[in-house]
Amino acid sequence: MKTVAIIVVVLMILAGAAMGVMNFLEIGPFAVVDPDQVEEVSDEDHIFIAMDPLIVNVFSGNKIIATLRVSLKLDTVGDDNASFVNNNLPKISDYLFRDMHAFLPRIISPEDGSLDIFLLKKRLKMAADKLYPVGQINDVMI
Repeated sequence: MKTVAIIVVVLMILAGAAMGVMNFLEIGPFAVVDPDQVEEVSDEDHIFIAMDPLIVNVFSGNKIIATLRVSLKLDTVGDDNASFVNNNLPKISDYLFRDMHAFLPRIISPEDGSLDIFLLKKRLKMAADKLYPVGQINDVMI
């Protein structure tokens, strides 16, 4: 029991030292942000691109347990990103469809068939970021 207490105290000291070093070097959560470098984006710059509805069959074993019709909108910032997304909309649609087809059976509740929309939205945003990591797609709305 004494050794566990000593290990906990040593870890707390190391964590405090690490926080002190990050504060001194102004890195991590203690980084100083120059207000001149922060780029403000107004709500007027957001462009919403509606996608065709995606119809996804959710399988469990050899049975279809649900058929979902999902309407998505992609949020982009700026005209350049909007034109890029419009030009690549078939590729984005296919990628999101394949990701949902693989992911939906894991998040649909088998008891009542309910779907966690918040989790699906986070997953689609993560998939969009994986497809185009530069930031052309700002958000995915269901």
